[in-house]
Amino acid sequence: TREEADRLLRKYIQAFEKDLDAFLDKNSVRLTDNQYDALICFTYNLGSGWMRNTKLSNLLVSGKYTENELASAYGVWCHVGTDAQIHKGLINRRVRELKMFFDNDYTNSASDTFYYVIFTTEKGSLQTDVGLYRAGTSYDPMLPAELDGDRFLGWFTEDGVALTERDVAAGNVTVSAAWQSDYGGGFWDESGDYWP
Repeated sequence: TREEADRLLRKYIQAFEKDLDAFLDKNSVRLTDNQYDALICFTYNLGSGWMRNTKLSNLLVSGKYTENELASAYGVWCHVGTDAQIHKGLINRRVRELKMFFDNDYTNSASDTFYYVIFTTEKGSLQTDVGLYRAGTSYDPMLPAELDGDRFLGWFTEDGVALTERDVAAGNVTVSAAWQSDYGGGFWDESGDYWP
């Protein structure tokens, strides 16, 4: 029955509440009820491993973060399978948790409050491949890419449009890294023009 399911769920999450309480107490982190609820929902989905020296746990402990910094640290946790594929259903879940955390919004809607950027590269390495950004804010922090011996030129959409931290989040987007070696030694200037 619905009542039995509710009772079993509440019993099941007690272990996660115990872990989260211990993490918060150990690090003297104080949360509002909605922030606590969002982290319980997050922990229920992922387990308690995120509390051990991750970007998200470190930001919470420091208490010094912007919405987009914390949102992108949340966005890291949206992969499934042994090949760690990005799962858009998990991105939507992270967005709902962020709405609960920041906005006290329990509506379970992943509407246009936060947008994702999926970062891809054919070479080099990424710190993470998903960033989450509050709608109407700039893409700050813009996530980096690295490749030994090559210069990272920036992020570009499939249509060749540059995405920078000055741009405003207005929708979900996938971008690819551009490298100087891809352009025969030319370079992109700060206005986004390519010079061979």
